[in-house]
Amino acid sequence: MKTDAHIICLVMITVTFPAVAEQICDIVPAGWNPEAIAKSGSMCADVLLKSDEDGTRKLRVFESGKLAFENEGTALCKSCGGAKGDPFQGIEWNGETLSISNWGGSRYTWHETWKIAKKHSQWKLIGWDHGTMDGLTLSTWMESVNTLTRKAIAIYQPGETAGCDEVADKAKDCINGKPKTITLKCNIKIDSTISEISQISKLRGKPLACGLKMP
Repeated sequence: MKTDAHIICLVMITVTFPAVAEQICDIVPAGWNPEAIAKSGSMCADVLLKSDEDGTRKLRVFESGKLAFENEGTALCKSCGGAKGDPFQGIEWNGETLSISNWGGSRYTWHETWKIAKKHSQWKLIGWDHGTMDGLTLSTWMESVNTLTRKAIAIYQPGETAGCDEVADKAKDCINGKPKTITLKCNIKIDSTISEISQISKLRGKPLACGLKMP
């Protein structure tokens, strides 16, 4: 399957899950425990796990030893993964961009990667990649949102067991009796006035990008 590699693909470096408190970026507040850390030059990011019923997580980003960004919406809580259990997959640096990954689901498994970077002297959410797979048909839905360029791409890839009888519009969505990959690109509206946590929740709750649907 061919896609826009600069939107979909990520190259990641430096990810660890330390158990030693002194490896974290800064002092841990009361009621939290260090769980993951990633460093890149003068930048340090860590994830803290809260001692509560849900297993809430806090992401912190430090630049030259000073707190630059934090929220509790990107690294999902322990109980947020559905039947698959704990969804948090770790944090990684790609140059000066931090990625936070989660995974979960049941028959429909999903994965997501949030990208945070410093732009115009501010640390902010710059992108979100999300994918879903049907464990029965092996069909996949992928979407990638770039909050800087205001562009998105969405892809539907029929699985090995999918047939044209499973696709609503056979004339449009089939080639030689086989379902074809659907790729949609579009411009998106991003509300830059709301908080990072609210923006994340808005992206997670919206339909698939560019009007892509799940047959």
